[in-house]
Amino acid sequence: MNTVYIVLRLLAVLCAVCLVSSELYRNRKNLPFIWEIWKRFRPGMFIQVFVLIIIVLATAVFLSNHVPYLHYGWMHLILKNGGNIVTGPVLSVAHSEYMVLRILPPVFLFVFLLVIPFLANGEEKIFRKGYHTRGKMIRQSIRFGLVHLVAGIPIAAGIALIVPGLFFAYKYHDTYTKLMQTTEKKEASHEAVLVSTTYHTLMNSILVVYLIVLTIIYI
Repeated sequence: MNTVYIVLRLLAVLCAVCLVSSELYRNRKNLPFIWEIWKRFRPGMFIQVFVLIIIVLATAVFLSNHVPYLHYGWMHLILKNGGNIVTGPVLSVAHSEYMVLRILPPVFLFVFLLVIPFLANGEEKIFRKGYHTRGKMIRQSIRFGLVHLVAGIPIAAGIALIVPGLFFAYKYHDTYTKLMQTTEKKEASHEAVLVSTTYHTLMNSILVVYLIVLTIIYI
């Protein structure tokens, strides 16, 4: 049984590395987009996103501790502590006795940091673009949160991610509404997606940078 568990974990690590590296390769001709998003970061955004992260974490912890079974995700079948298919398997080797494996997590996470703007932009186009009524924005935010369960995160975390979904939807709709007064629909929609992508990227980047620091400490 232990051998099966080790094999599954190694396959999960390989899968995570392939997912991130393939995404970076797929966007190799559009790497300037990373800086296009990063240069939009502003001090005020950090404050908003930091508060958002606290709310999300608090919601996830509350649901995990007070609602039965919500602390489980399918990644618990592979990793004892669960996680998600992208970072969970790689982080699980951070405490390995082998130096080469302990170096893998920070290197992997740095590459993942470069990929985040592309992933965030793709999700924003799917879940935000073209949805402007309150009902549709709420439905898309719920779908946004729950679709992350596919990555193996705990059910409580998927529910908690509905909160940033609503936040990103607000940023998209607010930007779109203001720009529609002075520009064409296509340009307004494009810029609105970039704004929500920026907030989305910033939130995920803060979390990944935090993990990078932790994994470097463990080396």
